[in-house]
Amino acid sequence: MQSTYFPLSIQTPISCLKFRASLPSVGLRRNSPLVPVSPAYASVNGTTIAQSGGNIIVKATQSVDEIINIDEEQFDEEFLLRAGLEAERMPKHIAVIADGHRRWARQKGLPPKSGHRTLAPVYKDISRLCCKCGIKVFTAYLYSPENMKRSQEEVETIMSLFEEGIRSNMEESMRHGIRISVIGDRTILPKSLVEAITEAEEKTKANSRLHLILAINYGGQNEILQASRKLFKKIKDGLIQEEEINIKLFEQELGTNICSKFPFPDFMIRFGGELRLSNFLSYQLAYAELYFTNTLFPDFTEEDFIIAMKSYQKRNRRYGV
Repeated sequence: MQSTYFPLSIQTPISCLKFRASLPSVGLRRNSPLVPVSPAYASVNGTTIAQSGGNIIVKATQSVDEIINIDEEQFDEEFLLRAGLEAERMPKHIAVIADGHRRWARQKGLPPKSGHRTLAPVYKDISRLCCKCGIKVFTAYLYSPENMKRSQEEVETIMSLFEEGIRSNMEESMRHGIRISVIGDRTILPKSLVEAITEAEEKTKANSRLHLILAINYGGQNEILQASRKLFKKIKDGLIQEEEINIKLFEQELGTNICSKFPFPDFMIRFGGELRLSNFLSYQLAYAELYFTNTLFPDFTEEDFIIAMKSYQKRNRRYGV
């Protein structure tokens, strides 16, 4: 397969480039943030980004046949057939815990920021695959309250990258019918990030092809605590009686209630070899199928996605019966 190279000015971030219709065969992600590189190289899902002299060289290794068309209304029947997946057995809601991006950066001799910069393009690829497979909801665990205990410099960098990713992908989300929502405590998030979140939620709220839920400064235990407080306040204010509280009322107070049709994940994928939930969707994952992989998040590929979905489709979900 022939590779294509484009020299880019080292001062120009990829997120600022506009690839026209004449370039889709290159397979580059539009509006993907630039991964800073050492004199060697870094690679994220088939796109190699290397520094040579005064230029950044982008090597796209996808052929025309491998480019994913995300403009189909429901799912890509040809893609599912080629992948050996059954459309009727696809999960409606998947959740993902990204892990290993800092280890990925260390392995390549890059600073941690380079690993964090892979979050947006990989999540973008997973969103693309969700659209192809007819998955309706994708919840991504981006940051927990515990992560806020990291160094101020790292926290500020990550918050900036979140804002950059939300703003740079807003136009494409509108174009492809993707709704963006954020769950988690926003009270301590930077004002500019909160503004970007609010704008994205407002602009995309009518989209229905895929609901992308970003969990930022989110903790499952805290969500349960806040839901309990809301119900207590409703009892105190005389809006409901204690004996009226049931599972349905409780679930209405959870953050995932923004997704009324498929609020709970069917399938949860965790990267990086860790075998725990790390306070993610503590209530909602009660009957989800769990999948753990040693693959570091930046190395996640379409093939990995297909393997995970095949694992899900082999399972018999009994819900305790």
